[in-house]
Amino acid sequence: MPIRNLTDANPDGWNIGQSPTDKIGFYGAPPIMQKGNPYQGPVGPQPMGEIVNFFTTQSPSAIAANTTAERTFTIAGLLATDFVLAVSMPMSQAGLGICGARVDSSGGSLHVTFSNDTANPITPTATKVYNVVVLRGFPTISAALTPTAVPGGTSVEQQFSIAPTPPVATSNINAAGQVTGVNFTSNGSGYVVPPTVVFAGGGPNPSDVQTGTFLGLDDPPATAAMPYGSGAAGIAILNSAGNVVGVQITHGGAGYQVAPAVSFVGGVCIPRGFLLAVNKPTLDAGIGIGGCRVVSDNVIAVTYFNNTTGPLTPTAQTYMLIALSSLIPISKTFVANINVGTVSSAATISTTEASFALNGALATDVITGVQKPTFQTGLMIGNGRVPSGGNYVNVPYVNPTAGGITPTANEIYSVAIFRQTPGLPLAFFMLQLSPQSVALGTTAEQSFTVPAGLVTYINSVSGSVFVNKPSQQAGLAIVGCRVISGTSIGITFQNNTGSAITPTPGEIYICGATDQVPTGTEAASYTPFTQEAASFMYQQQIALLNELEQVAAVSGLINGG
Repeated sequence: MPIRNLTDANPDGWNIGQSPTDKIGFYGAPPIMQKGNPYQGPVGPQPMGEIVNFFTTQSPSAIAANTTAERTFTIAGLLATDFVLAVSMPMSQAGLGICGARVDSSGGSLHVTFSNDTANPITPTATKVYNVVVLRGFPTISAALTPTAVPGGTSVEQQFSIAPTPPVATSNINAAGQVTGVNFTSNGSGYVVPPTVVFAGGGPNPSDVQTGTFLGLDDPPATAAMPYGSGAAGIAILNSAGNVVGVQITHGGAGYQVAPAVSFVGGVCIPRGFLLAVNKPTLDAGIGIGGCRVVSDNVIAVTYFNNTTGPLTPTAQTYMLIALSSLIPISKTFVANINVGTVSSAATISTTEASFALNGALATDVITGVQKPTFQTGLMIGNGRVPSGGNYVNVPYVNPTAGGITPTANEIYSVAIFRQTPGLPLAFFMLQLSPQSVALGTTAEQSFTVPAGLVTYINSVSGSVFVNKPSQQAGLAIVGCRVISGTSIGITFQNNTGSAITPTPGEIYICGATDQVPTGTEAASYTPFTQEAASFMYQQQIALLNELEQVAAVSGLINGG
């Protein structure tokens, strides 16, 4: 059978597909993503994961004077791989603050670092509900940091350069001397903005060149006009984990006699202007983290404070970092868990409805399912509903048997909720603040009214807030943030020096706030709320960068195209 060609020498050429959205593929291969316009490169998938809120009632033991100390919270459902974004105290206590948190390597336990900058022990108020916000599934950055000594009774900011790990790859060329693709030995890691792809060389092996004479019999001939190839260009493609998984060749170049070397230059793992969070893996007694920020692309700053009288050096170790902008919901369905407490008996051969507190549930929410964790013979439950006033979920029970049945007490029910217009799981915004003076040797919470246009990002029911101060002041640290009301937030400043400090007025703080989330209210229950989310600004940045580089390459403005 003769070979059948796709074309028949038509001088006008051929089109495959009828629109830019058509997916074109070949037998045995998946369809290839189409470009949005002729100059735009493919956009890699967004980083996606879950933002999980835990509400846990705790009674930490006393924190000794002038030191920092960890207290362990046991939290059902907490995973060893979770990244702690924030831990909010339910109230302020003079002299006390939170200056770090980490998940135990085995999961299920949260180690919270408390700071006491006074001359007396302080016991955190008992049986208070803490809000713990963790990120699950988002790519984080592992960074080996080696801090220097922190003098006693003050705080210092230390800066660190954090660079992504570049990939290792080789290129391919065709018989016409053009670059056709890239093969990866390793994909690199840690990228948020992709690196620039650079092709170099592509002529006879330089080791075989002596005074312009090629010694190897198998060396291809070179010409004076083009001894090496030039003009190849490509765009790095990222996956959601920050790895370079491909290179889109935008220009094959010309004149390559051997495959040119390929390298990856630049790229950003921590972009300037993002909100930064840091998890220190172990406690150094007396040392705390009193703030962090992004100084510039790939440069971070961590403020360490020392509550003791002598110098201390934080342990050199591998920290976990994450830099964030707003997170957008990728699903209108999310899950809240509630402790049902004691439930009344369901009468024989009847239906009944029990009402459970679910703060933050909206009257417009649709309950798509309620899961009871154990089976009870003869007892059935329905999907449930949110009553007209919100903040509760009503669960129907059906008992078709000849006797009454009492649902098991204190079980954790999972409630799937469909919200027609979900808010941002994590809102990113900025506040210009002018704090008051902070007295020496203590902590003080200061309240700030949120402008009307930003009030939608916070709430007084179950939200959480955290901030990055744009500059460091010696002796000053931030050891707590929380939502005080539907229009105000609280920031706890610590001053462990011998004189009062006034935070710089008029600075613009980078803020993050979690959305209002439905939560149960029963004491000592762990009520995680889970919502899938993705990075909005990341997608915009990659799309814009790809498009600009493509336009420049095709226009001949870069890479010799």
